[in-house]
Amino acid sequence: MKKVFLAGLFVLLCFPLMAGGGRAREGYTLRFGHVFSPVHIGHILMEEWAENVRAATNGAVNIEIFPSAQLGVEEDVLEQIRAGANMGWFTDFARLGSYVRELSVPNAPFFVSNIDEAIRLQEAPTLRRYLGELTNRFGFYVISYLWIQGERQVFANRPARSPAEMSGLLIRSPPAPIWVESVNSLGATATPLAYGEIYTAIAGGVVDGAELPFVSARNMRLQEVVPYVIQTGHIFQLNTMVVSQAWLNRLPAEYRRILIEEANRSGLAFSDAMLRQNMEAMEEMLRDGITLIPRDQLDMAAFRAASAQAYERLDLLQVRNAIHAEIGIR
Repeated sequence: MKKVFLAGLFVLLCFPLMAGGGRAREGYTLRFGHVFSPVHIGHILMEEWAENVRAATNGAVNIEIFPSAQLGVEEDVLEQIRAGANMGWFTDFARLGSYVRELSVPNAPFFVSNIDEAIRLQEAPTLRRYLGELTNRFGFYVISYLWIQGERQVFANRPARSPAEMSGLLIRSPPAPIWVESVNSLGATATPLAYGEIYTAIAGGVVDGAELPFVSARNMRLQEVVPYVIQTGHIFQLNTMVVSQAWLNRLPAEYRRILIEEANRSGLAFSDAMLRQNMEAMEEMLRDGITLIPRDQLDMAAFRAASAQAYERLDLLQVRNAIHAEIGIR
């Protein structure tokens, strides 16, 4: 299924682009940044993406990968991309939603639940229309949204099995509105904090926990400061790769096709790797003593029903329903 999907995806993704412009060789260098460390599988696969593009274009398109936020703060990098710089960034739909509100939807709770649904999402006309708006109004072009970090769980200082039992828990969230409302819809109270403050905020009693994929929680050793993980899987996190439309338009059409196809190919490899790594991280945290409240002990029907609040508060329910109808989710 994935091979067939990749073969046809370029046509779907290129709808906002104009015909390629000049062929100035210096315009074919892309400086692409992310926040992962140099040993993270995300960085490794972006390096692979760069090499595959370089090989397939006979060296005409050179992608330089910058880990650990070396290109700068995300907001600054995105503004440079918007201005037409030959730069790219690894971000998420919550961030894109600050430009086009409807693009927050893929970061909302229980939107998609697995890789197959994420693949079908690539063909949703409603989402593609809002991505086109992002391009036409703000100059960003999303070359891939198949880089999936997987399910996010709730790590907390007490157990909970329903939204009612989550009441009173202060759970760290990123500051974007869709993140905040997603955490609130679980029954907890969202407390926006910077990512780097999570461990100390929990240890110091500022918050009662955080919601993260297992890999991220394991890497910051949350099992040292929270005794429970509640397996809500409330967000299946899709990440995005954005570049400047102005820069992309300088590439010949064949090079654009290669850039996008290889980004999606490496994204699927990343998604598969993160699925395995999240399972390994969960097992490691369990060995270290954290207690799992598994999904089959949770009132998932109540969590899913409550999740509608996040969409309603941000006026996104109709957008969610339209996309779900297009990709066959009921």
